[in-house]
Amino acid sequence: MNLPITCDKPTKEEIRRAIKYLNNNKATGPDDIPAEALKTDIDTPVELLYPFFTEIWEKKEVPSDRRDGYLIKLPKKGDLSN
Repeated sequence: MNLPITCDKPTKEEIRRAIKYLNNNKATGPDDIPAEALKTDIDTPVELLYPFFTEIWEKKEVPSDRRDGYLIKLPKKGDLSN
C-alpha cells in the first residue's frame, strides 16, 4: 500500500498549513512563541521559516545552535519502561 507521502523539500504552503494546525492555548516551546502569535500574521512566520527549513533540507542536518529544546514525546499509556 502506497501512502501519499512526498520526500520533497517542504513548501511554503505546507509550512502555512502546519502553522494553521497548531493548537491554541498550549504551553510555548523553547522559542517562547505561542501558536496564537504565529497565526495572527501567518505570512511572516512562513517567510522566516521557509529558508530555515530549506537549509535543513539541503544540508540534511539541523544547525547545532537549534538542536536543544526539541520535544521528546513520552508515552502516556502502557509500560513506561519501554
